[in-house]
Amino acid sequence: MLYLSLIASGLMLLVANGLAVYARHPIVAAVCGVAAVVVAPCSLMFPAAAIQVILLICAAVDWRSARRPASFLKLSCVATLAAHGLAGIIVLDIERGYVRLRDRYPFESMEGRLPTPGVARGVEPLSPAAEQRLNRLEDDARENWDGWRAHQLKTLHERQVALFVNSPGFGVARMFYPSADSLARGLRDEPVPAQPSPRDASIESPGESLPAEEILGPLLDDSILDFVNLRGVGYLRDRRHGTGFQSHRFSRVPASGNRWRVRTLDLVSLLRHDPPAVYVADHLPSMARLGDTPTRPPDRFEALGLAALRRGEDVLAAEGDGGTRMLGAIRANGRCLDCHGGNRGDLLGAFSYTLLADGPEPGTPR
Repeated sequence: MLYLSLIASGLMLLVANGLAVYARHPIVAAVCGVAAVVVAPCSLMFPAAAIQVILLICAAVDWRSARRPASFLKLSCVATLAAHGLAGIIVLDIERGYVRLRDRYPFESMEGRLPTPGVARGVEPLSPAAEQRLNRLEDDARENWDGWRAHQLKTLHERQVALFVNSPGFGVARMFYPSADSLARGLRDEPVPAQPSPRDASIESPGESLPAEEILGPLLDDSILDFVNLRGVGYLRDRRHGTGFQSHRFSRVPASGNRWRVRTLDLVSLLRHDPPAVYVADHLPSMARLGDTPTRPPDRFEALGLAALRRGEDVLAAEGDGGTRMLGAIRANGRCLDCHGGNRGDLLGAFSYTLLADGPEPGTPR
């Protein structure tokens, strides 16, 4: 934009001096007038050129009233320099805004936030249902990933010279460049939901297996999509330079689309803990709040389920007298590999659910 602004400014300067010198000649004045009509719309696109037009008009009025023909060139050059000086002040103010945005969205190393890849990778090939889920989630990732936000963050940090040269202060490009509103749009600021129901220690190891994929597969899909929070992924140059990342977390209680509803939902950690551990919190899983969250060893159902997940399964559920349990795999799809490394389909963790048949809790009104 700076270069286009300088071209428009130069044309404006030539037109103004042409009119001043040849105003007594009707034909030449008409040609210069037509040129001014052509150039004037360009000046409206570039703030510096627009300011220049105003200053050139003032210079022309002063020149005509003083009748100093030889001085108009000097007056027009001063007006041009002053216009670009004022535009520069605008650009510097915008650049200060970019500096504030860089401070707000700094580069951070992801290595401390993400364990070394490969600690808990699956060994067996994925089951057909797990492969279908991975494909489906990758399609959803392509649709919901905010690539424009990532592009803006990349521009903010790695194209600073181009960002200055193409500053909105030099042209009409504000809508195409980073702003606090555009970088924050879609990010989550609502509190992490609490566990839907109190924990019941009696639900330990249900016995009768359920056709989990058919009945509860949609619940796992909904859980993963909400937890990953694709709009908050940000921009990652490498594992040591990421910016704009909003931690994985739930924004709502996931739904199954059938008669089951979530009673409690815990995160099973496979990367940060060896042997695996289950985070026990009063709220739904949030990666930003794991530091002070207590853990427990996997119970019998979870230990058996993890063994099945490592064999390539994705969803396991069983029902007994105490209630219904479900374990769902969190696997790396193509979008996850930039941060987590490893291979597509690697087992990164699991969600452990206790479920209730859809309806009110005993003793509570509907």
